[in-house]
Amino acid sequence: MSSRPLPGGGRRRGAGTLAVVLVAALVTACSGAGDDEPVVREHRPPLTVGMPNTVEEEDNNPFDSGSAAQKLGYAYAVFEPLAQVNANDPTEPPMPWLASSWTWNEDYTRLRIVPREGVTWSDGEPFSAEDVAYSFRIRMENTALNPELLPYEDVTLDDGDVVVSFSSGQYVNQTRPLNALVVPEHLWGALVTEALQDDPLLEPVGTGPYVLDSFSTDEVRLVARDDYWGGELAVPELRYRPFDGNEAITAAYVAGDVQWGWAYITEYNTVYIAADPDNYHQFAPTGLGIDALFLNTRVPPFDDVAVRRAVNAVVNRDDVSLLATSGVWRPLRNATGLPQPAGDDYIAPRFADADLTPDLAAAAQVLADAGYVLEDGVLLDPDDGEPVTFTLTNPEGWSDYMWELELISHAVEPLGIEATVEGQDEAEWFEAIGLGDFQASMHWTDPGATPWDTYSGQMNGSHLRPLGERAEWNFGRFQDERADEAFVRYASTTDPAERTEAMETLQEVYVDQVPTIPLLGRPNAAQYSTRDYTGFPSAADPYASPQPTNPAASLVLTRLRPSDPTS
Repeated sequence: MSSRPLPGGGRRRGAGTLAVVLVAALVTACSGAGDDEPVVREHRPPLTVGMPNTVEEEDNNPFDSGSAAQKLGYAYAVFEPLAQVNANDPTEPPMPWLASSWTWNEDYTRLRIVPREGVTWSDGEPFSAEDVAYSFRIRMENTALNPELLPYEDVTLDDGDVVVSFSSGQYVNQTRPLNALVVPEHLWGALVTEALQDDPLLEPVGTGPYVLDSFSTDEVRLVARDDYWGGELAVPELRYRPFDGNEAITAAYVAGDVQWGWAYITEYNTVYIAADPDNYHQFAPTGLGIDALFLNTRVPPFDDVAVRRAVNAVVNRDDVSLLATSGVWRPLRNATGLPQPAGDDYIAPRFADADLTPDLAAAAQVLADAGYVLEDGVLLDPDDGEPVTFTLTNPEGWSDYMWELELISHAVEPLGIEATVEGQDEAEWFEAIGLGDFQASMHWTDPGATPWDTYSGQMNGSHLRPLGERAEWNFGRFQDERADEAFVRYASTTDPAERTEAMETLQEVYVDQVPTIPLLGRPNAAQYSTRDYTGFPSAADPYASPQPTNPAASLVLTRLRPSDPTS
């Protein structure tokens, strides 16, 4: 590992040098600071963040979902959003961050943003309205940088404010532009917009509390800024470590080598919490996100809705929850695929009693009605007479997903379908699912503030890309005109009755066409240790998402305090 020069000369400080500088600057802080003021001392330990994601090369680009910065989470310690949105309670007003304030017009087609004063980029340049405007313009000009599908129309500057216009109302998505990361116009402005997502950004400059110090595929180190606009930081150094699966990171958690991150831990209470009950914690707030089996609707056999319906009908979600997640991920009960109770208010009355109880006989009848023939225990395709088979793929180290695939494989056997489970290298899987080079694969959805978000990631035609071209969502390439119109209507209207009608349309399409197979509610979970630092989101104080791989990480890092107040 080696430190590298910062833009504009100089070199990044090592963790020890930074701590000495901070101590020298704060020699009187011990007697003058209040209880809530962190005092950085030379002997404070680093905070190690772990994720069950491997890293093959340096890529610090916050717009690339497959970059090391995104997969490990350090993008959110370097770059910051305009406002902090609490994923645990989407109804909570966003907290001003890089924006000091904002206002929407009456029909939610225009957003006026007042940038925060007194903020500097990590290279010393002042943060400005031009940076905010540029960060929206590149999203407007390059759809790959706009996975939320926000319909940007224009971005202007007006007396120091930034005015962002949209081609349709954004009442439902009103917090999404505020949660967008801001990048420096003075460095990025010379780059070609169409190529921004592919730039590895080897010298990242952000407004965030930490700067990149060194990179290797085994560990990425960041050090605290001594000029951060949000004040002094308790943790002097962050170390982000990749792991090749849940078991590897679990061992590191138990040994105390990792203090924050996310992994699926079988029997987490006895395996993880019991190793240090006073300091080891798991916080798993629930919302509207789910885990679903994404189906490639452009290739056999899932280009036939009869097969999708039949597979959906035979999966036992109670077994999947218990055997694959130790019951931590709760089984979905309603055919709309919405978790309960979080989704109860959104389920259309006509689907209130539409459950997901396994029904082998009904599944077999669906296939028979579509012309499929069961011969000697093998299901034959009505078009070519060939056996119906498919392959289930996910990263081999993601043990919860791999168990789920095995259970699905067994569930379809009575239908005469042979489903093979194949573990992949993580990078290979990310590439394949994005390009549509798969048949069936487990994936999560965006929880969002409403079911619009979780449905959008599964079946919004605005995400549609041809096979072989990278998609950010809707990996199964599903499209339905009624659903696409309902997505636009739900997002743009301020009329509750119109939104209710549009949501019912989305649910009609989802239940009837089965673009994915909904399995489990997905908590926004994380593990953390309070041995060295406290202040993480918890059940007692659910102020932010607990995971280190989202924009709220910059907020969490500023809330941490030493567990020993005298240190």
